[in-house]
Amino acid sequence: MQCLLRLVVLLLYTAAVPAAPEATAPLQCFGAAGLGCATSGAAGEPVYCRPVLGSGEVECMVHAGSLEHDVCCFQHANGRGCGGRPEDPRYCGYEWDKSRQRTSQGLYWTRRLRPQETNRSGLVDFDQYCAPSGSVIAAGDDRYCCSRAAVALAERDPLGANKLRCR
Repeated sequence: MQCLLRLVVLLLYTAAVPAAPEATAPLQCFGAAGLGCATSGAAGEPVYCRPVLGSGEVECMVHAGSLEHDVCCFQHANGRGCGGRPEDPRYCGYEWDKSRQRTSQGLYWTRRLRPQETNRSGLVDFDQYCAPSGSVIAAGDDRYCCSRAAVALAERDPLGANKLRCR
């Protein structure tokens, strides 16, 4: 009887817990800027990844906005800039704006990635995407440095905050 009761509780629990959403965007280069590992951009948009000849790899822009936006889109496939239709402006707008701002201000680093590798977890692989030593980043983004530490530079961003350099 107890086994039957446990089974019923387990079945009710699994029915009540929503499954992880299925992301609509490719999960290759999960954490890098741009859609998947695309090596061409729409008119007026930067090219976020470039092929590394003879290696099967791409070198992609990465920044705090791209890392945060990809995670948000995994959770909200119809969020702003996530590729889902229709877009739901309640989700991922902050991360989308942050991503565009970091790209336009050159506050990104590059990482070599393998397009064949996919990410189904919805979590960015920190070791693969972190900002290497010497990367110039925005104030507050030091948690994305591989060392998780940065020093302030004299140079300021458009909002007046000091830019940082990863240690």
